[in-house]
Amino acid sequence: MRVTSGNVSAGIETETEVVPGGERNVCKEMSPSYRTSPAFTLEEHATIQHWSAQMRPRGLRTEVNWRHEFLEEALQITPRFEHEMRWLVFRAADGGYGVMLWPGLATIVPTLEAALDMVAAELDKADRKRG
Repeated sequence: MRVTSGNVSAGIETETEVVPGGERNVCKEMSPSYRTSPAFTLEEHATIQHWSAQMRPRGLRTEVNWRHEFLEEALQITPRFEHEMRWLVFRAADGGYGVMLWPGLATIVPTLEAALDMVAAELDKADRKRG
């Protein structure tokens, strides 16, 4: 069974496929007409660069991808010892900022700082689990 949901303002549609033992989320691109997520401003790029520098000692890799397949521009965040991106941060069309634990649905927050704080909190939680 497939259930489709998504964040139209971000141009992302997620299909949740119910499989034995749980669910699996699959993200796919919606129609190009929904690609309305604006690019980051220069001030936001400076904020991202500063945050990235603070996170670098934790082994976090960040990359602003201006040719993302779903969005106009997105910050891709990859934890240490992993090869695939874990988080995606982007500007939503309605003025907020999306934080997506990849792959999955986005949570929209009011500021870029709040979005980056969400990622940092998830990193802290993962570090506490490792001990």
